[in-house]
Amino acid sequence: MVLQIAHSFNEIKQRFNKINPFLVAVIFFILIFFILILFNRDMPSGDASEYCNNAYRFFKGDLPYKDFWLMFPPGELYFPALIFFFFGFKYQALFMFLMFSSALIGFLSFFLARRFTRDNFWAMIIAIIVQFSGVPQFYGPNDGAHIYLLFLLVAALFFFKDKYEMRPLLMFFAGAFIGLASLCRFFETGAFGLSLLCTTFWRAYITKADFKRVIQGLFYLFAGVFFLLFFAYLPLRSVFNSAFEEIIIHSIRHGTSGVFNLPYFYTTSVFLETLVDIFYAPNIFDLSWITSLAGITWRLLFNVIYQLLIPLAIIALIVLFIKFKVLSEFEFALLFFVLWGIFSFPKGYAIPDRAHLSVAVTPLLFGFVLFVKRYCNFKTDRAKVLQNIVCFLAYLSVILLLISTPLFIGVSLINGFSSNQYEINAPEEKIFINNKERAAESNLLIKFVEDNSEKGDYIFVSPFDTPPLYMFTQRKNPTYYDSTIDLLTNDSSSEEKQKNICDDISSKKTKLIIHSDCLLEMWGKCKSNLPILERCINESYSLNRSYGKYKLYLPRKG
Repeated sequence: MVLQIAHSFNEIKQRFNKINPFLVAVIFFILIFFILILFNRDMPSGDASEYCNNAYRFFKGDLPYKDFWLMFPPGELYFPALIFFFFGFKYQALFMFLMFSSALIGFLSFFLARRFTRDNFWAMIIAIIVQFSGVPQFYGPNDGAHIYLLFLLVAALFFFKDKYEMRPLLMFFAGAFIGLASLCRFFETGAFGLSLLCTTFWRAYITKADFKRVIQGLFYLFAGVFFLLFFAYLPLRSVFNSAFEEIIIHSIRHGTSGVFNLPYFYTTSVFLETLVDIFYAPNIFDLSWITSLAGITWRLLFNVIYQLLIPLAIIALIVLFIKFKVLSEFEFALLFFVLWGIFSFPKGYAIPDRAHLSVAVTPLLFGFVLFVKRYCNFKTDRAKVLQNIVCFLAYLSVILLLISTPLFIGVSLINGFSSNQYEINAPEEKIFINNKERAAESNLLIKFVEDNSEKGDYIFVSPFDTPPLYMFTQRKNPTYYDSTIDLLTNDSSSEEKQKNICDDISSKKTKLIIHSDCLLEMWGKCKSNLPILERCINESYSLNRSYGKYKLYLPRKG
């Protein structure tokens, strides 16, 4: 029976490998694109709101790092502003762009994987896992944070195209796309570039390659990077110093602040605590505890896989240096992905949940499946028991990661076709989401802004998780900050920043304020410690109404 199943499986695999790779990738892309559209039916908030609002300010002529706060490179503005240029201030257009770019990651992952596997089947496994268990799963629908990965995959395709021949034109294009990626995420791109350099020099040393040729190739690579960056930063030359300070220095302080500084296995411990609660206090008359148990167990499994990949990658790196004296092209590719993941890890360590760790785990997943495909062969030799155990666990992890895909698709289809759709009446468009409470909340906030101000008026919105009200209503922010998250994560400068916000609110005759006692919620805990801001709001504005956690203020008469 087992042999028959194995034979049938191999037959299917062989037939799949005979299909034109481009056709496979295109069909995969189309499926992903429509699945993502069906799945992502919630209101943008938090980082997604900042993504919209900051791009709106830039489009209207404000400069980042001077007129408004931005801790990311300017690509965070360029791409959504380009969408606004062609389609107007329509969130739906921006949403379609984000879904399209997210699906492209799966498309490109397939081709990059096939470059090393020469196999449609295993390339598709890698593409599926990267798409549904990596960066696109957590960031694709939100704030464009995934776009850097799209450009890095293109850069990798150029770099690895000719088996380390490092032809000038290919290196230049690889560098240009690395430059594009750095416009979106600086440190994530830096991790990619550093791993590329380390792998290249190590390969040159091992293979006794012509160092002159290597240096020449890297020269064209860097030329491509600087060519792109020169033109990208040209419009911002007047604020270059401020941009450097925010992107390089302040972003580190922001990401490593006390708000996010949690133990590495924090999220795993949360799942374990939830499991204990379910086991000790189940309501036998409410069958929902069964689905809760299943969901928590599933997330715990995936969290363990995620968090174990980091130490396993470090072990793999040591093995690669000790075991393999002469490395093939494949081993060098494996080394590249392992280094990329390890170098990316510090970025995700500050917030050790699956979403933030995905930055490091995504290249590790890529390398992990390559490793399984190449080295995990079961042996009948009794001396190979340990190897068989490792291979079994490796294959099990791959299967678990793959199983998440049909679950994701199933949820997408259910949400897309069976859940109710609720209308949000933004001034420039109608948006439909599947969350009744969020729709009602968004409509109330939009109506409050529309009833109490005009287009071009100044309003101030403090909570992090509000919809992109500035863009939706085409109102102006009187302050340097789209949200107060920077004030909450940088306590040393918070007082001065609060005073500046208060001065701007007063001097620009701000028409209304939307405020909350819970400015930032993370892992069920609220962060709100801005007494100066709250005092000046209460002195000059009166509470008009409250809606949930939101307090809606209008100027005091007289």
